[in-house]
Amino acid sequence: MKRIFLTYILLISASYSSPLEFLELKSLSLEHVAQLTSAYQKAQGLHNEQNERELSHSLPIISTNPHHHSVRYWLRAQLKNQNLRGLPILHLDSHTDMGFSPSHYKVKDKYYKVSEILNNLTPESIESFHSSLTDISQVLIPAMASKLTNEFHMCMPPWYSRTDLFNKEIPFHLYEFNRANFVGAKMNRLLPVTKIVNTFTSSPFIHSDKYLSNTKAEMTFFRCFTDELPNLKGDYILSLDLDILSTNGVHGDHARPISTHRDRNGEVSVVEFKAFKNRLKKILTMIKKLKARGSLPRIITIADSTETQGGNYTPTALALLANQYLKRELNKLLN
Repeated sequence: MKRIFLTYILLISASYSSPLEFLELKSLSLEHVAQLTSAYQKAQGLHNEQNERELSHSLPIISTNPHHHSVRYWLRAQLKNQNLRGLPILHLDSHTDMGFSPSHYKVKDKYYKVSEILNNLTPESIESFHSSLTDISQVLIPAMASKLTNEFHMCMPPWYSRTDLFNKEIPFHLYEFNRANFVGAKMNRLLPVTKIVNTFTSSPFIHSDKYLSNTKAEMTFFRCFTDELPNLKGDYILSLDLDILSTNGVHGDHARPISTHRDRNGEVSVVEFKAFKNRLKKILTMIKKLKARGSLPRIITIADSTETQGGNYTPTALALLANQYLKRELNKLLN
């Protein structure tokens, strides 16, 4: 089946007929940003239509806005015999997305354990579980709770706000994963080889932070946009949040520019736009190197995470460009 990606808008302006033409510019003016933002806002509804077609491909490339909607499509792909169970998740994000998961889902007034959902996978069970995930951080723990996987490779940007803590041995649950009830986890000193094994406890409550019994997770952190690669030994689930492309820099610093979503200026400077395009290329280079080692994604989910959806993580104009560019290039690289 030939893949046809929907375009966001047929004609953005008299000068630009496609969003990707903006990537040829050196910077984005306020007018450019307004044009791209308008195009994105008009076309957000195309995600669902495109995704339905993508699920029929051997390698679905799925677009969502909130990252936690990815869980729904992982389960839907599993239902379509995509065979994702047990595959590690390669998570590219500027956040860890370890929000809690409910322990049960409800179908026809009866509760079922999330840990058994893969054994009773139906469109109804998937939609019920999906509707119980209401926060953008509920991505990886729900994947673990459903027993889709318990192995995660976390690609965090060099400017990740908590990177300083990765260089110390600390109880992880004291820092940021307390809601997920990580027990006594320790982190090694070197970021590329960090592995975290955590044990969860069970609870009878339907919406609880303590929901898994005798479950272990292995998590490895490494820095994105460097030569570091995840230690993958086979196929994987690619979970990409476009907020990883945003720069957490310093206002007025031309060497480390702040992102438009933090600056509120709206313009995308020459330095920032160049960095943005370089990061796109480095993501593709990493996927290409993994392919050369025999590791391929079986499904790709791209979360836009734009401020138009209640978050303030990815500038809308850049999300449009990144989404369309990555879809085109990943399709060429992997198909």
